[in-house]
Amino acid sequence: MMEDDSPPDRDRGIDFAGLGEALAAHDYPTTLSDLVAAHGDHTIRLQNGSRTFREVVGDHTDRQCESPEDARRTVLTLVDESAVGRKGYSDRDPPGPGDSERDEQSF
Repeated sequence: MMEDDSPPDRDRGIDFAGLGEALAAHDYPTTLSDLVAAHGDHTIRLQNGSRTFREVVGDHTDRQCESPEDARRTVLTLVDESAVGRKGYSDRDPPGPGDSERDEQSF
């Protein structure tokens, strides 16, 4: 049995779960409307649940995508707060300028 050594289709905590391959196979340039018509039922897994590609795009179907990478960046831009694990939490970065000191601990 052969193992799949390909990296997971993830970017910034978002698992494209096969949508990445579908976007890569699509012809460009195109609109989000065309992409949703072809791939709208694909599921995107987020930190706190999942959404279909159609749900993530919502009313932004008039946007133009020049490439699969452009379409992926658009998805990253359009996901809502459910893509974020614990809002405001970072176990790596100190608070930025203007942020209050956080008293949270890593699990």
